[in-house]
Amino acid sequence: MCVPEGDCCVDGDCPSEDNTIQKCCQGSCIPDDDCCVDDDCDAEKNENCCSGTCQKDACCAVDSDCGDGEFCCDAKCSDCACGSDTCFAKDTDDSDCCFITNTCGTVTGKKFNRLGCTNGPYALPTDHLTIELEVWCGAGQRVTGSGFLRGTFTIVWDPPDVLSATWSEGTSGWTLHLGCGGLEPYPSFTAGQNTKYTVAPGKYEFDGSGTTPLVLTANEWPEVTTCVGLYVIAHFCSVE
Repeated sequence: MCVPEGDCCVDGDCPSEDNTIQKCCQGSCIPDDDCCVDDDCDAEKNENCCSGTCQKDACCAVDSDCGDGEFCCDAKCSDCACGSDTCFAKDTDDSDCCFITNTCGTVTGKKFNRLGCTNGPYALPTDHLTIELEVWCGAGQRVTGSGFLRGTFTIVWDPPDVLSATWSEGTSGWTLHLGCGGLEPYPSFTAGQNTKYTVAPGKYEFDGSGTTPLVLTANEWPEVTTCVGLYVIAHFCSVE
């Protein structure tokens, strides 16, 4: 697998951070639990080991093998075009919850084999609030030592009914999920009579760029007027 110079590791090169043990897998440092070989993955969930990562369904060969808006890169389906890094916004004061855990908010027992975090919940006061999150790229499962800091993502709350979001770099689009308290740390959708949760960026409600703030009024997002606790998931694809 081709990786950027300096990222090609051998055993013993990889750091450990946030109580997560990393190892050298396919030439890159990733969390130990994510580095698979054949038979490591959950066959009952139709998982396969694709370039060192357990992935649902078969390893891909072309983009059409993946879901809507996904790309086939090194036999794995990726949220970003090949050659781009997947990036996520992350809080700096432990108000973030990694997708790989199963204790985010009150939605327990849910975990996702994707990079990223849900942040919050943040209480929305009756006056102004600014939430500034760091944007980390290539940082597998919150292990920032394996990635790089790309910029900041800022959410601004101006009561009674206006919320805006801006990315500092302004060189790439982003997609955003805003959950409002209770059971909303992840985007959800209805399948039959059941509520399903997802962290696939294609299911996020809003999108924008760093050059123009995304401004949401009560018309665009009615829940903003009654929101008790705000969850934020922001996904980016790095563009140099």
